[in-house]
Amino acid sequence: MRMDEKLHSTLLDFFSLPKTSSPSPGHLLTMLALLALIPLLAAASPIQKRGSGQLIQANRDGLCLSVQGDFKSATSGTPVVSVPCADASLWDIYPGQGSIIMTGTNLALDAGTSPGDFGALKVWQSYPGLYQQTWFLTGDQRIAIFNGNQCLDEGSSGIQTYQCTTGNTNQIFAVLPSLFVPTPPTTGTRYNNQLIYAGRDNLCLTPAVPFSAKSSISDGVPVISADCSTAYTWDISEGSSSVILSGTNFALDAGSYPGNNGGLKVWTSYPGLYQQTWYLTTDNRIAITGGDQCLDEGTNGLQTYQCTTGNTNQIFYHKAGGSSVSASSSSQSTSSTSSRTSSVSSSSTSSHVSSSTSKSASSSITSHASSSTSKSASSSKSSSITSHVSSSTSKPVSSSSSHASSSSSTPHSSSTSHVSSSSHASSTSHASSSSSSHASASSSKSSPVMSSSTKAPASSSSSKSVASSSSSSSTM
Repeated sequence: MRMDEKLHSTLLDFFSLPKTSSPSPGHLLTMLALLALIPLLAAASPIQKRGSGQLIQANRDGLCLSVQGDFKSATSGTPVVSVPCADASLWDIYPGQGSIIMTGTNLALDAGTSPGDFGALKVWQSYPGLYQQTWFLTGDQRIAIFNGNQCLDEGSSGIQTYQCTTGNTNQIFAVLPSLFVPTPPTTGTRYNNQLIYAGRDNLCLTPAVPFSAKSSISDGVPVISADCSTAYTWDISEGSSSVILSGTNFALDAGSYPGNNGGLKVWTSYPGLYQQTWYLTTDNRIAITGGDQCLDEGTNGLQTYQCTTGNTNQIFYHKAGGSSVSASSSSQSTSSTSSRTSSVSSSSTSSHVSSSTSKSASSSITSHASSSTSKSASSSKSSSITSHVSSSTSKPVSSSSSHASSSSSTPHSSSTSHVSSSSHASSTSHASSSSSSHASASSSKSSPVMSSSTKAPASSSSSKSVASSSSSSSTM
């Protein structure tokens, strides 16, 4: 009999006793013991369903996590690298704490027995709860070792672990369904001065600024769908490229964390920046290169939404500016689209802040075998064109090309952030360990349950400290 059934049966027996009868001491003890379990039973909830068959994509360069070489031959110790998403292995991952499993296997993403800066990743036989295999998918799109201070980090030399640092966009990762990752052509025709209009209602993409106030267009102005007679033109390419507002240096921008129902805006063009890099698909969609988001003309107006075959909201055409698109577009009044502008406030756009970090270290890769390898890395990172979030005061910030500067807050789509009190320069040594110690290493690591309000890995020792800073910023 299940515990909850036994409790129910015992309670029924107790309360059905005749009023003149007294329960035996043994009966009372059993009832009291079961009553003590009520809070535990009430608190228990089903395990959240795992997201199976997912791609894990780095924001820095659009590459995806994958085992090295042939998927079928992967075994314990096979390195994990970053590759084009079309060639990447799939993973089972879910929000919160848990293992990240290579789909269809019993191999878990593993950071080694002593995770540290510039640490290599590999897959290893899954041991649920093992420290170096227990990750936390945060609300601000970081993948951190639970109860530690290390995050997945797409460095200049590829995937690695590195100290979780606020403002480090190398540590932003998207979890994407494998079905919706369009592959853009490498080259294509460039079309200038084009009206871009939706097949759904023949409305055109335009900044929410009238022609008479064109000089007032600035970073963060929302892009909406409006009557084509009042719309601006764009320069767009079949190949992977920026979509530029004609005659300006402003690009179509999907925000730091492109996602479903996301707003669009214009922002100073930074060629190669993830949320500004688009391409025309062969079936007339405009998709973010390396991502799963397409332009979408929904019932509430222009937005980004997961690319979906057959979704007519995502059909867009382009035509030389000044041409009549459709007579039906005249029935769409400018005033009807102005209401859409209010739902996409420029003040809610995420800050684009430049930051520069330098990493210099010489370290040996942690292995599960008795033999060790050495790895040295020296790299200089400038994220002035890729950073959308501000750096904390403890991290060097280069503001020469920044869009907005903040020393006290970090715009994020989530209140969760990982803060490092040290600068992004460190030297860490990894000692090799024998394979026999792989599973036993977890005994020395404590993993208390994380507060749901914090949702950030917290260190259990003074040598690993991660201070959580709460900040909020809407990203579109």
